[in-house]
Amino acid sequence: MLISPGVIATFAGTGAWGNSGDNGPAASGMLGNPEGVAIDAAGNLYIADSLDDVVRQVNTTTGVITTVAGNGQAGYSGDNGPATSATLNAPTAVAVDAAGNLYIADNNNNCVRRVDAFSGKIATVAGVCTATPASTLGDGGPASSASLDGPSDVAVDAAGNLYIADMHHHRVRKVDSSGTITTIAGGGTPGPGSDGIGNGGPAVNAVLGYPSGLALDAAGNLYIADSSLQLVRVIKSGIISVVAGNGSAAYSGDGGTATNASLYGPAGIRVDAAGDLFIADTGNSVVREVNAAGIITTIAGNAAQFGYFGDGGSAARSVLNAPTGVAVNASGNVYIADSGNRVVRSVGATAAPLSFAGTTVGTVSSAQIVTLQNVGNQPLAISNVAVSGNFVQQSSGATDCVVSLNVAPGASCSIAVAFAPQTNGSLTGTVTLGASSGNVSVALTGTGSGSAASLPAVSATALTFSNQVVGIPSGVQTLTLSNPGPAAISIAGISLSGSADFAIGSTTCGSTLAANSSCTVSIVFTPSAPGTETATLGFNEFVSGATGTVFEQSVLLSGTTPPLEFVPITPCRIADTRNASGPFGGPAISGQTSRDFVIPNSGCNIPSTAAAYALNVTVVPHGGLGYLTVWPAGQSRPLVSTLNSDGRVKANAAIIPGGVNGAISVYVSNTTDLVLDISGYFVPKGTPGGLAFFPLTPCRIADTRRPTGDLGGPWLMANQSRSFPILSSSCNVPREAQAYSLNFTAVPHGWIGYLSTWPTGQSQPLVSTLNAPTGTVTANAAIVRAGADTEGSISVFSSNDTDLVIDINGYFAPAGPGGLSLFTVKPCRVLDTRELNGSQPFNGTATIDVVGSGCGVSASAQAYVFNATVVPAPTLGYLALWSTGEAQPLVSTLNA
Repeated sequence: MLISPGVIATFAGTGAWGNSGDNGPAASGMLGNPEGVAIDAAGNLYIADSLDDVVRQVNTTTGVITTVAGNGQAGYSGDNGPATSATLNAPTAVAVDAAGNLYIADNNNNCVRRVDAFSGKIATVAGVCTATPASTLGDGGPASSASLDGPSDVAVDAAGNLYIADMHHHRVRKVDSSGTITTIAGGGTPGPGSDGIGNGGPAVNAVLGYPSGLALDAAGNLYIADSSLQLVRVIKSGIISVVAGNGSAAYSGDGGTATNASLYGPAGIRVDAAGDLFIADTGNSVVREVNAAGIITTIAGNAAQFGYFGDGGSAARSVLNAPTGVAVNASGNVYIADSGNRVVRSVGATAAPLSFAGTTVGTVSSAQIVTLQNVGNQPLAISNVAVSGNFVQQSSGATDCVVSLNVAPGASCSIAVAFAPQTNGSLTGTVTLGASSGNVSVALTGTGSGSAASLPAVSATALTFSNQVVGIPSGVQTLTLSNPGPAAISIAGISLSGSADFAIGSTTCGSTLAANSSCTVSIVFTPSAPGTETATLGFNEFVSGATGTVFEQSVLLSGTTPPLEFVPITPCRIADTRNASGPFGGPAISGQTSRDFVIPNSGCNIPSTAAAYALNVTVVPHGGLGYLTVWPAGQSRPLVSTLNSDGRVKANAAIIPGGVNGAISVYVSNTTDLVLDISGYFVPKGTPGGLAFFPLTPCRIADTRRPTGDLGGPWLMANQSRSFPILSSSCNVPREAQAYSLNFTAVPHGWIGYLSTWPTGQSQPLVSTLNAPTGTVTANAAIVRAGADTEGSISVFSSNDTDLVIDINGYFAPAGPGGLSLFTVKPCRVLDTRELNGSQPFNGTATIDVVGSGCGVSASAQAYVFNATVVPAPTLGYLALWSTGEAQPLVSTLNA
């Protein structure tokens, strides 16, 4: 992660010209004109020194500098020998491939050289290394015979393809793994659909001015800095477009969209693992960053100021001298080829101290912003935010860093810190921020002035509402405003700004507060959507006789609806209303009434921290049952149905968020008995034992109608159980899977009292998965924990003879790439084909627009928890659900 403003320091070079210091500290070595920098997989830094005609390496573990190519003399010699004995001529840039091989843009020799990582020998890989380039480019032939003219930068992709910024040919060239060179950008004529220089069209038809810098992102997209067109462009799938710059040579646009900003002679560029673009904006003497959202900011230097200033302080207040190269390591440290100062400078991932000007005791200063940016390729979880001393956190007006926030790759969050001295003199404090990649701290200093009156105080500077469920009001949190002074104070107002999901529940604070008394304000958080939300509660008081008279205080409010992971358990019976009366027993639920079940109070050992449950809901109707609805207790009953019955015993699986006190509510249109079984529960991501969901294209695990085999026949015999080795199926379920998302379809030979499933190796639990009392083909979903045997088997029992089909649509395993978390929403109807005027019963295939349904589902969702209800006319063979864009799989979701 990267904290800004970061601390800037000189990493290599003294500022004096020379070529010395090998085998000693890099900061004591002398450089001539460091133009390009690059970092290898081990974090070592390489410096192309065009004036000294060498390439130097700094071991970032030891800080020792050495020469790895060039002997300090300008020329062309040494191929096939040690790189340190060779001559180079103004090397301007370097790149390192995954194997550690070093590529050098040997600018005045008009070629690209390669230093082998194993042997240390140098060779020419592109260009003929002559001071006078040939007029024939050589495209389509060997790169070593091609003509280059002033290669200014090089880049290497994961496949080993070499890219060259052929500056004076106004092209970008590519050398593939066979050694063949081609032009991939520039030199063409813009075609229809593009602008005057080719943006929006094929890169080979685009116009390039002086391509001065190259960079590749994790997806293999190529970025090109153009120092004469004042642009940074990107090639994706062969199409070129602008990512930074408006074509005007100037300095503008910080805080806005990068394509609206002005650059001045952009040179070296790099892209970090999160997709953030860093630009050496040479003519403006700054380094700028374009984050993954396309917003540009200056991270080092001050525009149009050329000099050498700021080491040890904030990079944002430093002065550079025409920086030409930039590199970023995996930790977020930025390295700058500060060419005019003859040094390489670093901007650390740790933050510079924040200093506040003198502030009157009892007042609050304006805020300063600390920004945390995720420069990795995985989400960054915020676990702790604390501001100590006489300092307070305020709302930043952007995304605040709060506990449980997950910062996506390339995204950032902010901490707004203000100085609120309660006493005179020099005061210090600290911002401490904990995240999944480590902890960081920012030192704070300020000076309090004036005399401290007996000032009003609020009992907390921040309130956090963690692990809330969408639509469920949180518990009340209360703030106390105290007046210790000798006189009453006037309360000018108590305001709430930010997310509308926070509300003032009640308050005892009136327009005045007597001396030596207090009043309270209660806050409630009712999230309307998953994620993190913030707001600020402000107090505005008039303090007679106190310095500043008007005393403003604020409390940062944050609330989270966290991503959830699954904890599988042995199936367990939560409730059965056929049993004796009790919280989880009788009586039956009367028609048109609802009843709550507090799941953590059952005998199934479900913790109070569980945020949602994987349930199987079975009804034993006393007649027909129009519909049954299950939802989180505390919410209003939604217009949805969980199951319907024509009077038979019927089961349906459901994932339901826990409501108030972890309870769920059940409504029935007609009187019925109810059985609730549970196979697992969901907890906030990061909780020990929690598993991520890995979706699969629906796939058939077993079908006993097939020939005899472990996953085929024979059928299930009455009152017997059978194991199914899930991992031996052809559905590519990995051995890391600890639970499965399955669909069971029974094809009875008569009727079925009940069918149960559980992890192989455990005793059969008193639960049911489905019932088929009329002998019809019946399906139901279930999440089943994997058995402890080598094949992750599950066991199935049937009270009567039946064939069985088992399909899978995903599995649960420890978090890793591709793993998903559950975000709960209010139960909501996505589709009802009966609502379309004059529509015929659904037949064939149809695409369901889940995101556009109005149910508040994020466009970033990758899987959904559905309840599918069919109203057949008159019968339904089967219904199947699968991901749009994939071929229809051989599976069924339900039958009627």
